[in-house]
Amino acid sequence: MDVSDGSAVGAAVATVLEKFPRLDAIHNDAGMVGPTRPLHETSEEEWDEFQRLNLKSVYWTTKHAFSSLVKAKGTILNTASMTGLLGQQDHAAYVATKGGMISLTKAMAAD
Repeated sequence: MDVSDGSAVGAAVATVLEKFPRLDAIHNDAGMVGPTRPLHETSEEEWDEFQRLNLKSVYWTTKHAFSSLVKAKGTILNTASMTGLLGQQDHAAYVATKGGMISLTKAMAAD
């Protein structure tokens, strides 16, 4: 499934729940690293693609699976990167999404 497409994620979660009695976990690990460039050389399309795949996908999987995870007392595992905390040359878009994912994970845990 394309995790950057909300309807595809919703359909996949529905398919899983039709086949299995419960959903115990979601592991958000999809992501892209390149193209690698400084921010001023990153196109808007590239920026948006990073955001959709690396960060918005966490929104989609959580949104579509949340009620099932609550019923099963399940868990969400988000895999980010140390670069989200430290930064990395020529990876501005990637670093922004991984930093966002780290902060989002903290907010999700607090909720």
